[in-house]
Amino acid sequence: EAAIVPAVQDMLSTQGRMKYTRPLYRDLMKFQSGKGKALAVKAFLQNRKFYHPICRKMVSLDLGVANEEAGGLVTWTNGLAATAVVSGLYFAWAYWQVRNNRCPIPFHNLMVAKKK
Repeated sequence: EAAIVPAVQDMLSTQGRMKYTRPLYRDLMKFQSGKGKALAVKAFLQNRKFYHPICRKMVSLDLGVANEEAGGLVTWTNGLAATAVVSGLYFAWAYWQVRNNRCPIPFHNLMVAKKK
């Protein structure tokens, strides 16, 4: 088993796709009851900037290592709130365009009450 560790570490340092990286880290953590986790953490700390951001986040959760880059990323809830704000602003802008006859599509016939 010990002969394969250098090949695993080489693989972890040459590609960053979660499809290949995460299973290797999981198996490396199980290697030699505790010694493998130290190897996995060391390899992750050396190579984490190279990995895809989602891979980096998931492997850091698996290893129990703080993902320092996560502080600058928009979290899911913040992203959802930002999407809601942008959608609301776009709707307000589009509504204004239609109400003021600035829309190239004649939606104003549907929204503006016709004067008799």
